[in-house]
Amino acid sequence: MPYVCVLDARDSYGSQLDGKIVVDVTIPFDVNTLQPICPAAGSSAQEITALRPAARVVKVFHPAFASAVVGTGGTDQTGEVFLAGDDVEAKRIVAKLFEDSGLSAVDVGPLRHAHELEALGHRALATSPDLPR
Repeated sequence: MPYVCVLDARDSYGSQLDGKIVVDVTIPFDVNTLQPICPAAGSSAQEITALRPAARVVKVFHPAFASAVVGTGGTDQTGEVFLAGDDVEAKRIVAKLFEDSGLSAVDVGPLRHAHELEALGHRALATSPDLPR
């Protein structure tokens, strides 16, 4: 899902997100220039939290997500998935979903680290040989 769609969904669903676990896998970047977008709140996950503080936001990164964005398959279902979030129980639930599919979940800490996961995603996009130049 493109970053702008996350903001649209956040705004469209509003209070329906309250109390729900929201898994953010987006990598905020400009689709025309491929340059990273720096959300005002620090990350796309923090943007959701800024206006929907009752949502249980978990930022997730796995290299296959970046591959899927650039159309290189995104089928790598091995390795580690990285999680950031302030809701410990929400992270546990999300981690279990990934672990049940054979991935190792790595908790990188609170949501303030979400921008670091987004930077990893952008790096994966920027170095993909399959990106249109």
